[in-house]
Amino acid sequence: MNPKKKLILDSALSCFIRKGYHASSIQEIAEEAGIAKGLVYFYFKSKEDLLHSCLKYHFERITVEVKRQLDTDDLSPRERLSGMLSYMFTNSAEHSDLIKILMREQAIHVNDELAAFFVQMRMNSLHIFSDLIIGIYGEDSRTYAIDAASILQAMCNEYTFYLLFNNNFSEADHLVAYIMDRLDDIVLGMTARGGKPLIDYSSIGSSHDEIVRYFEGEKSGWAGPIADFKVQLDKIKINEEQREELASSIQILEAEFGSETPNKMVIKGMLAYIRSLDLKQLQEPSDRLEIVLNQLK
Repeated sequence: MNPKKKLILDSALSCFIRKGYHASSIQEIAEEAGIAKGLVYFYFKSKEDLLHSCLKYHFERITVEVKRQLDTDDLSPRERLSGMLSYMFTNSAEHSDLIKILMREQAIHVNDELAAFFVQMRMNSLHIFSDLIIGIYGEDSRTYAIDAASILQAMCNEYTFYLLFNNNFSEADHLVAYIMDRLDDIVLGMTARGGKPLIDYSSIGSSHDEIVRYFEGEKSGWAGPIADFKVQLDKIKINEEQREELASSIQILEAEFGSETPNKMVIKGMLAYIRSLDLKQLQEPSDRLEIVLNQLK
């Protein structure tokens, strides 16, 4: 990300947390960043656009970190899920003021792009949870994996609010163990009783990608592959010049897919460059973005 743009986003988050969204002005954000007010408008169309960008910036960092933690071969599926839950609660504690802003200032308008982004985030979480559930409990749990993942997602949301309002994040480690025990009860109970699940793969699609498309429509589906690119950026073996060019290509792809009028030629050019690196780790997310590209009108 452009360093100046990152500075503005960090300064805006600081202002929003300290004063609230509605009470913060572009002038105050510019002063916080130590830049001219006009430079803020160079990068962002309005305060609302800046808020939306701040939220995406914050939650994308969470997505990248979760994927990085999960991308380890020396942990069991149960350890990966426990670690993911622990990170989620720890991050909520560190950014509790931001979460309170979202809950307190209900008049904040969420545009279609941001709404689609939040749906993508929820579906990415459901995707990860269901895969880990199958990894923990075996193939017998596959029938109930989406049901169980949905319940797990709901538990995480509600207990986050509990910790937030009681300002008691010191209980996070105990809570993770408690949730894992409850997940045992849920999944083992479902598989023992049998019966038809409320939500399964066959009812809304035969794959996770189809589930995502079912919920968010044709426009979305690009956030996951972009996050995968970002995870691989620091891991793949390329020289620094290639790394900078790849980072720039990822940034351009993210901007184009997030635009209301994506430039398909620009996207094709960036994907062509990424494919030219001939790196196995980038092949699968490139293929997924190609599918999204072909769905653009």
